[in-house]
Amino acid sequence: MTTVLNHASPFKRNVQLTDLPTELISAILIYLDSTALKRLNLTSKWGYHNAIPLLWRHVELVDKCTDYKDVDKPQMFGADWGFEDKHDDTPIIQKVLVILHNPFIASSVQSITHRCHLPHPGIFNELPNMYFKSRTLSSDRRTSVLLADAICLLDRVHTLRIVYGHWNLTKCLLKGFLFDRPASLKRLWLENVSLEGLPLNLLQSSPRSCGLESIRLRRLHLYGDRPPYEQSAMSYILVRGAGESRDIANGRAGTYSHPMVYSPEEEILPTEALDVAPLDVASEYDKRIYYNLPSAFAYLANRGYQPVNNNYETPFGNIDPCTLTTLLLHSSADTLTSLTLDWILWPSDNRRQTLPFLDSFSRLYFPNLKAFQLRNTVLTETELPKDLYLLDSSEDGSSIFPTFIEKHKNLRCLAWPIDRFFGVSIRSPEDTARRERIVAELARTLEDLRVDAEFGRREPFTHNPVGDMEFNERTRRRRFIEDFASHMTKVKSIKLEGGIPRDEKRETIRALSQSPLEKVIAIGISCPVGNTWGAGGRLLQDIDGGVGIGDDTRGLQEEYDDIIEGYMSVEPSKPFNEQFHASYGWGPGPPFVHNIASYHASTVTELKFCGYNGAPILYRPTPITEAMLHPIRYFHKLKSLVLSMWLLTWHEDEFRDDSIIQFWQDRSSPTSTALALPLNLPVLQPLAHPPPFTPAANAALINHRQNAAATHFSEPRPSWSQTLQTIYTPEALAAQVARQVGPHISEQAKAQREGVHVRVSFCLGLQITDIFELDVWIGAGDEVLRTRGPRTEQDGERREDKLFGRRWF
Repeated sequence: MTTVLNHASPFKRNVQLTDLPTELISAILIYLDSTALKRLNLTSKWGYHNAIPLLWRHVELVDKCTDYKDVDKPQMFGADWGFEDKHDDTPIIQKVLVILHNPFIASSVQSITHRCHLPHPGIFNELPNMYFKSRTLSSDRRTSVLLADAICLLDRVHTLRIVYGHWNLTKCLLKGFLFDRPASLKRLWLENVSLEGLPLNLLQSSPRSCGLESIRLRRLHLYGDRPPYEQSAMSYILVRGAGESRDIANGRAGTYSHPMVYSPEEEILPTEALDVAPLDVASEYDKRIYYNLPSAFAYLANRGYQPVNNNYETPFGNIDPCTLTTLLLHSSADTLTSLTLDWILWPSDNRRQTLPFLDSFSRLYFPNLKAFQLRNTVLTETELPKDLYLLDSSEDGSSIFPTFIEKHKNLRCLAWPIDRFFGVSIRSPEDTARRERIVAELARTLEDLRVDAEFGRREPFTHNPVGDMEFNERTRRRRFIEDFASHMTKVKSIKLEGGIPRDEKRETIRALSQSPLEKVIAIGISCPVGNTWGAGGRLLQDIDGGVGIGDDTRGLQEEYDDIIEGYMSVEPSKPFNEQFHASYGWGPGPPFVHNIASYHASTVTELKFCGYNGAPILYRPTPITEAMLHPIRYFHKLKSLVLSMWLLTWHEDEFRDDSIIQFWQDRSSPTSTALALPLNLPVLQPLAHPPPFTPAANAALINHRQNAAATHFSEPRPSWSQTLQTIYTPEALAAQVARQVGPHISEQAKAQREGVHVRVSFCLGLQITDIFELDVWIGAGDEVLRTRGPRTEQDGERREDKLFGRRWF
C-alpha cells in the first residue's frame, strides 16, 4: 500500500494509506471511476471494505430487453408469439438478491433510482397520450416480494428517484420507503409514472411525519393515470408481449417498435393477434426469468413464500394521485425545503378539478421552504386554470397563491409562468399594498428566478397582439417585468424559457440590473442570440439546398444591419445612474448578448442560449454571426457557455442525418470495427479566425462571408465517406467550435486552469429530431483542451449529470 512521509510530524514516521481515517479515504477514492473501484474491491479485505460503499452508494434498478429468438418457444402461444421480452426484470432481481444476501452492501446504499431502460416518452407526441399504469411490466408478485424485503434492509437510503418507472415497482417502492418503515427518506423524485393503486388503508394509518425535504413531481397525470386524450385512438399502454406494434421515439432521432394496447382492460383480454392476453404473455416471460434464477427460488422458499397458480401482481387499491400528493405534502410540512411541480398534466376541465387541489395545497405552511417551482412551458395541457395568479387575486376575489407566498418569506428559488404573476388590472389599493409587500420580501431573499411561456409565439422581436386574449397575455408578461423583476436585488440566476418575445427578454435583463447575475439562461424555438439565417431563413437556403421553409423558419425576422456596422466596435456599458423604465419594441440597436453584457458582464459565469431556428451554422457562418457572438468576449469570468448551433447534413442531394448519428455511435462504441480512417484523405479546412475589428476589416469580413457559401466546398466535392470522416468526427467538430466560437470568448476567461467549457447542441433527425451535445473545453489561444461527445440525452453519463446535478433537489 502506498506510504506517505508525514513531514509535519515530529516523529517523521511513514503513514500507510490504510492508517488514514475512513472519511478521508472515501474522499480520496471517490475520484476513482467504477472500473478502478471494482479492481480495488478485488485486491484485499481493506480494498473491499472501502470500495463497496462507493460502488453501491447509488443503485439503479433498470430492466432490459431480451431476445428469445434462439430459445425454444413456449408451446402454449404457438408459432406467432413474440420473441422479445421488452422489459426483462432480470438485472433488477439480481441486484435485489445481492442486497438481500449481503447486509454490508445493503448498509452502503444511499440512493435508489428505478427507471425503465427505454427512453423517456416524447413531450409533445407521446406524453399526453400515454397511460403509465401498465400491469404487464414487472408483473410477477415474486419480484415485489423480493423488493419489499430488500427495502427493509436499506436503512440508509435518503433519496428515491422513479423516472419512467414500472407501475408495479413504483407502488412497491413508494409503499416500502414511505409507509412501511421508519422515516429515512429525504428526497423524492417522481417522473413519468402513475401514482395510482397504493393501499387504501394507508389513509387510515396513524399520521406521522415522513420527513421529506425535497419533492419533485414531473410530467405526471396528477388526476389519475388518464391522458388528456384518453378517448382518442392515440392513447395507449405499453405491454410486454401480445399487442399492436407502435413506433416510439428511441432518443437517438429514430424509432423502435413496441407492443401496446389502447386501454387498461385490454391488458387482461385476449388480443386479435393472439388467443392470449398480454398479462398471460408477461407471466410466461416471468416463468423463464425465475427459471434462470435459482437463488431467487431458494430465497423465496427459505422465507416461506407459498407459490400460487398465477403470480400476477394485483392492484393494491385506488388512492388517487391528488390524494397521495396531498398526503405527502401534509406529512412533510415541517421538513420540506424544496417543492417542484414540473409540467403536471391537468384534466381537460382543469379549473373544476384542479382548483380544489391547489386551494388545499395553498393552505399549507412549510416553515423551511427555500425553493418553490411550478413550470408549464411545453403543453397547453399543463396550463394553470384561467384567472389564477401568483401575486394577484382572481376576479372572484380568491387569492390562493398570494396567501401561500405571503406565508413563505424565505424563498430563494421561484419558478412560475411569466404571464401568471399578475392579472391585467389592479383590483384595489389593498391588493396593491399587499403585492408590494410580498415583492419586497422576495427581493430580500430570491436568488434563482425561472419564468416560462408557451412555445407557440416563436419568440418574435416584439409581440403585436391580435385580439383581447393576446393583448392581455402581453400585459401580464410586461407587468412581471415592471412590477416584479425590476424590484429584485439578489437574483444570481435567471431562466427565460418558451415563447417570450426578444424585447421582453431584453427588458427582463435590464430590470434585473440591481442583481448580481451569475447565470443567464434563455431557451426557445428560435435562437436567443439572434437570427443568423436572414428573413424566413433565406441565407440558410442559399447555403443548404436541402432545407425547406417550415412554419418555424418562415417567421424568422431580419436583423438590422447596424448590428454589424455599429456595435462590434462599441464596448458594452451600463448607462450611468440609469433608473429602470421599460422600453419595448426592437429597432436598430445592439444584439441581445450585448444587452446582457452591458448590465451583467462583470458577474456572469454561465451563459446558456438554446434554440435552433436562426442558430449559428457550424462551418458556414453567415455574415451577421460574428456580430451576434462578438459581445461574449466581455464576460471575463465566464466558465460555461451552452449554445445551439446548426449542423449541415445535406450531401449529394440527400440528408445524411442517420449516417452521421450512426457514425457517432460507432465512434463511441468500444466494440465497433467500422471506424478505421482511410489513409491520405483530403481534410476539408474550416474557415479561419475572424480578423480583428476595424471598419475595413469588417467590410472584408462581410464580403468573405457572403462568398463563403459558394466557395467553401469547392469542386470536385469529396465523397460522403471522406466528408463523414473528416468533417463530422468529434475531433473535427470540436476544432471547428474552437475556431468559430473561441475567438469570441474572453482571453481572460480562457486562461483559467480548465479554460471555458463550451457545450454545443445539434438537433439531428428528419422525422424525429433529438438533441446531440458536444462538450469542448477551450483554453488560451483557442486550444482544444479536451472534448466529450457528441452524446444524446439518453447517454448514461449525461443522464447521471442531470439526475445528480439538478439544483434544488
